[in-house]
Amino acid sequence: MKHREFSPLLSWIVLLVLIGGGAYLAKRQVDLQREIVELKKATSTPASRGSANPGGPPKNTVDTGTDLLVSRINALETALKGSQNEVAKLKSKLEEMAGAGRALGFAFRGAVAPDPGAPVKANTKRRRPWGPEQALGAPNTARAGDYQSAWAPLLRDAGEEWLQLDYENSVEISEVEVMESYNPGAISRVVAVLEGGGESTIWEGTMDPSNILSESVFQAPQNIRAKSIKVYLDTTRVQGWNEIDAVKLKGADGSEQWAIDSEASSSFAVKTPYLIEGAVLGGGAGRDASPRQP
Repeated sequence: MKHREFSPLLSWIVLLVLIGGGAYLAKRQVDLQREIVELKKATSTPASRGSANPGGPPKNTVDTGTDLLVSRINALETALKGSQNEVAKLKSKLEEMAGAGRALGFAFRGAVAPDPGAPVKANTKRRRPWGPEQALGAPNTARAGDYQSAWAPLLRDAGEEWLQLDYENSVEISEVEVMESYNPGAISRVVAVLEGGGESTIWEGTMDPSNILSESVFQAPQNIRAKSIKVYLDTTRVQGWNEIDAVKLKGADGSEQWAIDSEASSSFAVKTPYLIEGAVLGGGAGRDASPRQP
């Protein structure tokens, strides 16, 4: 019996369907995570905990509402896990398609958007809107605002986020200068990432919020040598997306360096994944994709 061979065109059609499904699931994961964050905030408010409020609802009513929120959070987390499992299956199928594509003499970049819960590495070949690669090199955001030329986390007001910058040369650190371009003031800690992977604190504390371009200088204690800096943010401190344009590393020898590689706890770039040859499926890279939109 003769076996029917699929043509390259049909393979591409199947591939596009798979990638479209992956893009949808990736967006679904982002939406689920956002709703989980918002519901967890709601359960932590005084009203949801049944605090004293003479004009508020009876305690049993508050408890019932809290139980419903917790139940909803559990259901969303189950749905999120299911979505992540489906993405894993799609990735496996795309790998099979890649092998078949090579056998047929054509190639594709089959990439489903990464797990929104995983760290996001810089894409040094093509800069994505709000990706961690936007923090590489010297600052290029001319004025304060929500611009694609800076790194932004995936979710706003979601708690701890971090951005790690890597530099060409290891130096004894004199100071670190962080350029914030949108909703400055959420930085909670600045550390040096040591050669063995440990962290040495350069600064920890609170900052005043601002609505202008902010250049914050953090003086380092003596004898800290490293070629990587990690900036932690508490995004609940300043409402809205907190964006970083660049981070300068100054050495005790007078040298100044801009980052050549980076990684972040999350990035709004996963809302606009590059799936095939740089094409954006499941999200746009223009102003319509601004993180200010829920």
